[in-house]
Amino acid sequence: MVHKSHLQNEKSIPPNFFSPLEKEILLFLLEKESGFLVSDLNHYFDEEFLSYPALKKRRETFICYLRTKLSDVSDLNQLEVLIEVKSEKDRRLKIISLHPELREKLLRHF
Repeated sequence: MVHKSHLQNEKSIPPNFFSPLEKEILLFLLEKESGFLVSDLNHYFDEEFLSYPALKKRRETFICYLRTKLSDVSDLNQLEVLIEVKSEKDRRLKIISLHPELREKLLRHF
C-alpha cells in the first residue's frame, strides 16, 4: 500500500491570500525549521500600554486564524497545520512549527 501524502492533490495558494503580517510570520516560521517559542510572536502584536493578557489574546487569536487559513490551502485540519510542543528546557513554554508537508508547500510558494 502506497502512503498518500496529505498534500498530494495540492490546493493552490491564491495570490495575496496571506496578509503582509501573515507572510512575515510565515517567513519567520520557514526560517526556523525546528520551530520557535510562541512568545517570540509577541513583538508583532505588542503596543504601548497593552496588558499582557490582551497581548496573549491577540497572539492566540492570530494563531487560530492562521491555522484556519493554512488548513484552507491544504488537506490538513486546523490542529495539524501548526505543531505545538512543550519546550524541553521549560515545560511552561510552547514551541511552534509548521507541519513538514505544509512547510514544503509554503517554501515553494514563497
